[in-house]
Amino acid sequence: MYTPDCRAYLRHDRTATTNQVRLSAYHWSIIESTQNELAAALKVRRVSRPVALRHILEQAVRAGICKPLINHVKEHKA
Repeated sequence: MYTPDCRAYLRHDRTATTNQVRLSAYHWSIIESTQNELAAALKVRRVSRPVALRHILEQAVRAGICKPLINHVKEHKA
């Protein structure tokens, strides 16, 4: 689906992946506000996007919105 007001997030580590994540302005604002909240809570100047994304995903797992993929992979291998 095409979203006209999207921005791309490309990881800086070129050895990890070349996939881009395209998000709407609404979703970027959620990530940016999470970055600001975490920076204030940790008393640091800024928090990176991957840290903010991980925090958002961990909150979703705790809330039961999604399942952790790591546990799913371990169960599948067993």
